[in-house]
Amino acid sequence: MHRRFAEAEKSEVTELRLALEAAAARLAATRRTAQDLRLLQTALNRREEAWSSGDAEAFVLNDAAFHQAVMAASHNRVLADLYADLGEVLREELRETVGPVLEEHRYVSHDGILDAIRAGDAEHAAAEAANALQGCRS
Repeated sequence: MHRRFAEAEKSEVTELRLALEAAAARLAATRRTAQDLRLLQTALNRREEAWSSGDAEAFVLNDAAFHQAVMAASHNRVLADLYADLGEVLREELRETVGPVLEEHRYVSHDGILDAIRAGDAEHAAAEAANALQGCRS
């Protein structure tokens, strides 16, 4: 799948991420299990640790892992598999967005996504996912 989308415009990949991540967060809010919540918290913690370390590649990988955990918590295999298949394309888009050096003004918290999923608030979870991605584009 990476080869197929290697030449895609960054804006098109971002629009795809927006659609997939908001949909997954919406579903995860109503379908997540206690185990999903533990995995999401672990993934979010690792994302934060990677940011704090200053390692841009570790951050990209851990950010992607958090979003994959949201996909898994949606309990929609097709959505999760599609997102996984697009993995390298999505990570490359994030690498371009983050840059080689982590800078504070590029940081976007994902706490709100997990909080809304934990609360079972589907619309708020989708909005938080969309807002986080919009924040990455700024």
